[in-house]
Amino acid sequence: MFTGDLSTGARMDIKMASEIARKMVCAYGMRRCFRVQSFGDNQETLFLGREVARHQAYSEATARKIDEEVDRLVSEAYARASQMLAENRKRLELLVEHLLEAETMDGRDVEELIKEGGFGTMTNALLKSRRMRIRKTRRPLLTSLWRSLPMMRPYPRRMARYRRRCRGSDERGCAPSARVNVMDERSVQFREWQCRERRLPLTRPLVMGIVNVTPDSFSDGGKWFDEERAVAHALELVEEGADILDIGGESTQPGIAPVSEDEECRRVLPVIRRVTAVNDVPISVDTRNAAVAREAVAVGACIVNDVMPFAGDVAMAAVVRETGAGMVAMHMRGTPQDMAGLTGYDDVVGEVEEELRKALVFAAEQGIAAGQMVIDPGIGFAKDTAQNVALLAATERFTRLAPVLIGVSRKRFIGELCNEPVPTERVGGSVGIAVWCAMHGAAVVRVHDVKATRQALTVVQALMA
Repeated sequence: MFTGDLSTGARMDIKMASEIARKMVCAYGMRRCFRVQSFGDNQETLFLGREVARHQAYSEATARKIDEEVDRLVSEAYARASQMLAENRKRLELLVEHLLEAETMDGRDVEELIKEGGFGTMTNALLKSRRMRIRKTRRPLLTSLWRSLPMMRPYPRRMARYRRRCRGSDERGCAPSARVNVMDERSVQFREWQCRERRLPLTRPLVMGIVNVTPDSFSDGGKWFDEERAVAHALELVEEGADILDIGGESTQPGIAPVSEDEECRRVLPVIRRVTAVNDVPISVDTRNAAVAREAVAVGACIVNDVMPFAGDVAMAAVVRETGAGMVAMHMRGTPQDMAGLTGYDDVVGEVEEELRKALVFAAEQGIAAGQMVIDPGIGFAKDTAQNVALLAATERFTRLAPVLIGVSRKRFIGELCNEPVPTERVGGSVGIAVWCAMHGAAVVRVHDVKATRQALTVVQALMA
């Protein structure tokens, strides 16, 4: 939370939590998916350092269930812990300030802080008394160490830099960082995306190619509405370098009337079915309807890309939990029909971040593994041009919550920035944003122009290497 990285201590906590969760499932009977029984450990026999025999204490199917249950327990605990830390961040930063000043704190110090105003106001007299008490007990030892160990002397300078960084935090308590999240140095907790049986690596930015099976798409005017053309276009995008295909049957541009679930299924299911029959590219279904998502996963999709607010959508959560599909939780206010009038924000980055955090907490509460979740700040959905720019500039901030998908391809705000009214002529702006976001940590970029985007990302990666 404070540095944007997974520290050594946090890694050990996650490791220990995973071991405890596995004991809860296998030894203590604390799980949902098994009857009351204990599972032994898988055992292997070694001879001269080589494995010569292996004994399976339970079946592969049971092993998968155990892994899923362990993942659920750890993910739920991680979500609760993250929420608690986020809610108390101001207090934690004040404690850090006092620790930097006095180097240690004990229970009495914390009690005094609480009495003096709930962590917020520590009087000068109290600070002085604490310093005197600490100086009497610890200062001689520290002074001795300082004189005898010159190697420790850079330490205060590092602390001073950290103190300045804390003081430069914005009003939401997130310290600014000049560090660029290079594309091939992803945060270790977001190394892959769990999409049913697939594990999509997130060690480099993935390109998601868009296939709109609609008659009224803003970007192509219904060019791929015909089934044959849609299938051919999907396979062409794969040839151009698409890592994922995103197939949708309902336009979400402002003011467009919704289509029925039956019509949406009629548009997308045949295309998904035919593409999966000839190619193993991962397929995402772009839908806001749980029934359509379930049908699409049944015929071959492994990702659900939902433009509607995810928190509270129990039906969609059930589909994702029961199928194990990957999930893109996007931020939006209202619906595509009325979102254009819902662009009032006091702090667009902070409010979008909070809504996405709620979506992740809701997913954990619904039994969805953290590894299934990707978030999308919803560029162009209930945001104006300035707000879209602010959200894109905060891409790295969003990556601290979960892997981030960015979808800006050919959108109106690019036309407003570049004075280009024709969507198909916004390729340069679209590619520029995709590359910039990838350089700042975006895990997936959703684009119409796959070939141009893939070329740009390949060249930038080569230069950065």
